[in-house]
Amino acid sequence: MGWEERDITRETQVHEGYLDYKLWVEGKGLIVEAKKTSVAFNLPAGTTYKSKFTIGGLLRREKELKSPYEQVHNYCVESGVQFGCFTNGLHWIIFPAIRDDGIEISKSKVIAFQGLTEIHTNFSAFWNLLSKESIAIGKINEVFLPADQNIAESYLINIDERRSELFHRNILSDVFEPILPEYFGDLIGEKSIEKLRNCYVESIEHEGERPEIATLSKTIGTDPMVKQFMTLPEAYANLKRTIDAYHDRDGKSGIIYILLGRVGSGKSTFLYHFFNISHKEFSNNNFVFFLNFNRYDEKEPLNKFFFSELRDLLNKSELFERVDHRFLKEAFEDDISTLKKGPLGGIKSEEKKSYYIAEKLIEISKDDEKYFRGIFNNFKQNKGINTVLVFDNVDQLDSKVQEEVVKFAYSKYQQWGSFIIISMREETYYKSKRKGSLSTIPCNIVHLPIQSIIPIITKRLEYFHDQLGNNPNNIKHDLSEKSLTILHIQKYIELISKSLTSESDKVKNFLEAIALGDLRRSLEFFRTFLTAGNTDSGKIIRKMKTTNKFKRRTTNIYYEIMKISCC
Repeated sequence: MGWEERDITRETQVHEGYLDYKLWVEGKGLIVEAKKTSVAFNLPAGTTYKSKFTIGGLLRREKELKSPYEQVHNYCVESGVQFGCFTNGLHWIIFPAIRDDGIEISKSKVIAFQGLTEIHTNFSAFWNLLSKESIAIGKINEVFLPADQNIAESYLINIDERRSELFHRNILSDVFEPILPEYFGDLIGEKSIEKLRNCYVESIEHEGERPEIATLSKTIGTDPMVKQFMTLPEAYANLKRTIDAYHDRDGKSGIIYILLGRVGSGKSTFLYHFFNISHKEFSNNNFVFFLNFNRYDEKEPLNKFFFSELRDLLNKSELFERVDHRFLKEAFEDDISTLKKGPLGGIKSEEKKSYYIAEKLIEISKDDEKYFRGIFNNFKQNKGINTVLVFDNVDQLDSKVQEEVVKFAYSKYQQWGSFIIISMREETYYKSKRKGSLSTIPCNIVHLPIQSIIPIITKRLEYFHDQLGNNPNNIKHDLSEKSLTILHIQKYIELISKSLTSESDKVKNFLEAIALGDLRRSLEFFRTFLTAGNTDSGKIIRKMKTTNKFKRRTTNIYYEIMKISCC
């Protein structure tokens, strides 16, 4: 971006903390707060560079952005720098922090780049905001502080008063906002097992006329090792068959299993459901470790992250409770035998021998590679317990780092004889298979099919509906203030669900068109629809109350969803 070392000041102290980078040229500058890639910035569904947000409006919609924003804003004020930015390397949020033209900061424009693809598409705009040249000649001022800023309020749609008025239309917005993420987010982790059991859709694949998201690319589809039209039950059966074959031969040799799927296609959820619900018995009797590479900082040594995560997971495993002094002596029998024949050969006291053996075992435990290899090999050979290592969310990393992870995973396959699962995107797999590390690595491949979004949404709505009845205390608001009861909310959810079914083609095509097969983004957008100010839940509920015809569709959900997408 043209910045030279002399233009950049790192870790400058201000009275409330430390700012990461201060970029300064000719009396003008920008402060950049850099977070780890594992720190997620949740931007509204469908956000692009051209999205029109004010600072106040964005922070009201995405409250988790308030903390990094306030941190950077305070740094800017303390340092006298006009513009601020915070980023996790993928998402970039840029805004003016100091103004002298009478416009409130909360009403100032904010620009967000959501991901590297968005930056690539709008690189000239990205350059005009963050490059040294643009800061020096004031191009960033032209973007954020145009001369015709003072427009009469009667023509402004997003002033605070009007935004509040819009939110009054959705009387359920503040009711739903705190509780919807757990029902319409990722169903991963120990706390989500029950939701995953009730909400996972196992058998309905994508249907319709959107071939660009329903199938693999022609290039990937030509690979004979990838079955392009495998259904979800077939994918389950394939993984079970491969694991059973590995287990039946006592894990004498490892297996590398590549799970292909587009971003947001549900790869993590598929694997989590497989090992924690549909094939729980296997997981109870073998080690299954999910290594979440969303938490990996690419500046950190890969083996350090791997072994740190593995130690934490191992210490939580009930199977690991079988490890005692006798087990460790068995696992490292060769080392102890060498010790007895050598340095301990002249010691007759059994007590002293035991002491030095314990010291040796402590020493080995600090050597991650040797320690884990010995433990897992002993579990396999003497206990019949195998190890499955799931390298999850590897596809979220930089392509070069992905190659390093694949090579590292292959080393564990060779050294430990483990069953290795790596989740990847199709295009990454293809590049690696042709010219990268996978070109020389034997592996099993299965492609996870694209699923239709409507059955997923309706199943989650159904579970949300039932949980409101079973646990009404989940809603913290006093519904009587809105002249509502839990029953009204349940009936509203029923209506939304039935409307989805009756207009499934329109809604499905729209959600899948804007998300391009990304189930996570589709769910985020639907969640936004349920809480958006333009969704007139008040009108719908009033009509429900007056007609009392809950079984009959009384709203055009496609129209309601289209309204929020245009605002």
